[in-house]
Order: sequence, then C-alpha cells, then structure tokens
Amino acid sequence: MIQRIGLRAFTMIEVMLGLFLFLLCIGIIMGTFSTLSRTYLKGSSRMKLEASLRTTLDVMCDEIRSIYEGDLIITPQCAGASSILFKKYDYRKGMFTKVYYGVDSSKCAVQRSDYDPAVGLTAPLSTAWIGENVDHVSFYNSSPLRIVTISLYGTDPVTKDQILLQNVASYRSSEELLPVKATGKKAPTGSSTLLKAVP
Repeated sequence: MIQRIGLRAFTMIEVMLGLFLFLLCIGIIMGTFSTLSRTYLKGSSRMKLEASLRTTLDVMCDEIRSIYEGDLIITPQCAGASSILFKKYDYRKGMFTKVYYGVDSSKCAVQRSDYDPAVGLTAPLSTAWIGENVDHVSFYNSSPLRIVTISLYGTDPVTKDQILLQNVASYRSSEELLPVKATGKKAPTGSSTLLKAVP
C-alpha cells in the first residue's frame, strides 16, 4: 500500500505576510536609492556652481591686477551689487582699453565689455558673458593699499542655496605698468630680444 505524504499549502495569512515583507524590503531599497540620488544631484549641482563662480572670480582678479592706478570707477547698483570700470593696456590690440564688469541679470552671468577710451562707452569693442547662475557681484576698492575686494554671489538651481565667493586682487601703480619696447639688442645665447620699460 502506498502512503501519501501530506502536502501543505501556504495559508492566505502567510502569503500576505510574505508579500508585505517583500514590499517592505523593496520600499527600503528604493527609499535609500532615492535619497542617495538626491544627495548626489545636490552635491554635483553645488560643485558645478562653485567651479563656475571660482573661474569667473579668477578671470576678474587676473584682469584687475593690470589696472592703471587712478583709472578705476566702482558704481553702486541695487541690492548691494556694483560694477567696475577700469583702464588697462591691451598688449594684443596695442592700445589702452576701458574694461567693464557687472552682472547681466537677464543672462544670470557676469558681463565683460571693453571699450576704446577715445570713442567712449557707447559702442563696445567686444562683450562676453562669464559664469552662470550669478545673482550679483560687488567690488570694494581700498585705494591707499591698491586692493580690490570682489564678492560674487550665485544661487544653486537645485537647492536654491546662495553661495558667496570672495577674493582680493591688488593692482600696481601706473609707474609699475609702463609699456615695454624692444631695445634691438640680441641676447648672447640666441636671437631673443631684450625688453626695457619706456620712460
């Protein structure tokens, strides 16, 4: 005689409990993944904004270091912002130019324009926009020390947090920035031309 081994099926309560535990595990995994994803997006967005602001700040500082003393105008604007206009010698163009930096709120970027001083500020020789998600920029000139403090404000598009980066640039006196001319002498090691300041 053959004995049948009783096969026991799952009860409805066991099936519901198993399904509940399965869905709970899936929910925990999805919640953890979602949190990590949001954290990554926030961090990468902030890093991208900080890199953009730092590059913009470096560009402005490098150019402000070539200011001719006495030719620097900082104009206050709304909400603590300001713009700067200064004179510098452009060696590529072989002429003095007036350089303007200010925030273009329609583009959320810093506007850089240069002008021919003989023509005035009516027609820029060139205009470029640098940076992104820039709210405003402010300049402060400590004239006896020939130091310009630059504060650059930007807003993170993801978190809406405001970021402030600051830097200082010291500019030299006009005597230290005399144009140079070739003396026509040959260096003993080759054909490089010696340079000297024009008095």
